[in-house]
Order: sequence, then structure tokens, then C-alpha cells
Amino acid sequence: MSVQEKPLDFEVVSEPWNKYEIRNDHTIIKTKYVVTKITKISSSGQSNYRIDGQTLTTVMNISGKKGTPDGTVYTPEALKNEMEFPNMSYSTQQEEWNEYRLDDNAVIRLKATVTSVSKTKKFDQNGDPIYYVENNVMLQVRPPPTL
Repeated sequence: MSVQEKPLDFEVVSEPWNKYEIRNDHTIIKTKYVVTKITKISSSGQSNYRIDGQTLTTVMNISGKKGTPDGTVYTPEALKNEMEFPNMSYSTQQEEWNEYRLDDNAVIRLKATVTSVSKTKKFDQNGDPIYYVENNVMLQVRPPPTL
């Protein structure tokens, strides 16, 4: 049984920002999953897709409460140890599917959904609080038409 991997070119049809509001301080968390590479994996007449990407997260500090600015770049593991308010309550303001058209005529849809938001004790270079945000990515594939 041979496995073939083929990188595919793709067109971004839609890659929107998703938006969440933290209930106690009205901070806005925006996330976007950005696809960087799609690989078609074929084995025994079956095809699957491997999606590589990255979740971008930005915070709009509505409360205006600031801390001491810190330009340190923290790893996710380091932030997990700095939780001030874990598992904060939030509401979903906007959550949409990403869509990509592949050069093999398949269409892939992804939705990155926030699963938890925690406020850390750390602050970014502007003095805004740093939040630790966990996501789950859902996948839908519409295979290419068969001839």
C-alpha cells in the first residue's frame, strides 16, 4: 500500500475574523484561523487532506485597564502557568466558516471555535492584558466532482 502526498494550491474564498466578548469586562477577543498549506494524501483509492495553519488572536481592551508594558513573547506553556482568571465566561458575537477552493476542485470549509478564554497575569508591549485562548477547528470537505 503506497501513500502519496501532494501539496495543493488553493484560493481563499473567505477567511473572516470570529469575535467573542468576555462577559465581566466586555473585552473583545478576535480570532482568525489562517491556512498556510494543504496537502492531499492518497492511499488505497481514498483521499484525505492535511491542513496546516495558525490561529491569530487579537484583544480589544475595552475597559482601558492597563498594566506595566512588557515586550516579552511568551510561549503558550508559559502562559498556562500565569492564569489570573481561568475559564472566563464569554459570548460569541460572530463565528463564521473559512472557505478554500483547491486546485483539485475540492472545497474545504474550516471553523475555528473558541473553547476557553483565560486572563493571565501578564501584559503586552502596550500594557494590555494577555489572554490565553484555546480553539477547536472543525473541518468540512466537499470532494472534487467525479468524472
